[in-house]
Amino acid sequence: MNARVLTFVERARRALSGEGREALIAAVSAEANLSKEGVRAVFDRSLAVELAVSNDELESLSRRLGSTRSPPEIHLVLSSTVFSSALRAIVCALARSEKVSVSPSSEARVFAMALAHVAGRDLVTVHEKRPLSTLADGSEIHVFGSSETIAVFEDEASREGRALSVVGHGPGFGIAIVRTDEDATRDALALDASLFDQEGCLSPRLVFFAGNAAAGEAFVRGLAASFESMETIIPRGTLAPETLAEIERYASTAAIAGTLHRGATYCVSLSSQLEMPPIGRNLHVVSREGDELGRSLERFSRTMGRLVTNIGTEGGDLATRELLVKLFPNVRISILGAMQTPPLDGPADLR
Repeated sequence: MNARVLTFVERARRALSGEGREALIAAVSAEANLSKEGVRAVFDRSLAVELAVSNDELESLSRRLGSTRSPPEIHLVLSSTVFSSALRAIVCALARSEKVSVSPSSEARVFAMALAHVAGRDLVTVHEKRPLSTLADGSEIHVFGSSETIAVFEDEASREGRALSVVGHGPGFGIAIVRTDEDATRDALALDASLFDQEGCLSPRLVFFAGNAAAGEAFVRGLAASFESMETIIPRGTLAPETLAEIERYASTAAIAGTLHRGATYCVSLSSQLEMPPIGRNLHVVSREGDELGRSLERFSRTMGRLVTNIGTEGGDLATRELLVKLFPNVRISILGAMQTPPLDGPADLR
C-alpha cells in the first residue's frame, strides 16, 4: 500500500465529515457561485463515492499509477470550475511521486486549500504561482484547465529547455445514450446535468435518443419536467453574465431550428442536427431510429470524439457498450445518474 495515498485519504475523510463541513460548504458555495444545495450534493454524491474507496482499491490504484515512471515531483495546476477535482488530482499525484505541490486557481481556492491544510506539508505543498524553473528535471506539471492555459505551460516548459513534462487535462464534455423514455431515466439525466451546474468535463451536454421524431418530442417534454423538479432539489447557482448571454443566443437558435423547452434555469432542445448547448443546465437531444443511431454516433466520433470524456448509458445493453468502446476508446462509460460520481480509479477524464 502507498502510505502517502492512504494517509491523505484518511485525513480528507475526517476533514470533510467533521464539524467544519457545513462552513466549508458555505464557503465553497460563495466562491464557486453554486447554490449551497448544489455544493452539498457534490459532497454527498461525488466526494462521498471517492472517499468510500476501500484500501484494496487504493492499493490497486497506487500499483497501477505507480507502475509508470515516478517523477521527482508532480506539480498540479488545479481547475477553476470543478472544485472537488482537487481531491482526485492529489490522490493520483501522490500515487506516483513522493513530492506533490499544488497551485490552486484564484477562482477555486477554498476547497483546494482546505485539502492542502489537512494533507499537511509532509504530503502537499502550496504555491500560488510556481515558477517552472524551481522544478527538478524530470518533473511533471499537470494542468487542469482550458486548451489555452495548457498551451501556456507547454510553452513555458519548452523554454526551460529541460526534461519537464506537461500533462494536460483540458476541455471535454459528456454525452448520453438513451433508449427508454422513463421517469427514472429522465430524472437521472437531469441530475447529471445539474451537478456543478454542468461546468465539469464529465457533464452531459448532448443526448442521443433512440426513437422517431414523435418519441423524441415526448422525451424532451418529460426531460424538461425533470429539470423543473431538479431545480427544487438542487437550485442552480449564479451564472456569469457571458454564460447567460450565450444561453440567450442558443435558445433563440434552438427555437428556430427545432423544439425548445425553456425554464428559468434550463433549456432542453430537440432538432434533427447536433448542436452544442452552453453550460448552465442545457441539453440538446437528437432522436435517431434503428441503425441510424449507431451511424450517427460513428459520424460524431470522427468529428468530436476527441473531446468526449464521459458517456452515460442506461446499462445492461452489451451491444451498445461494445459499440461505444469501439468508437470512443479510453472514454469513461457511466450509468445515467452517476456520470458525476465516478469511483476513485484514476483521473476523471482517464487522460
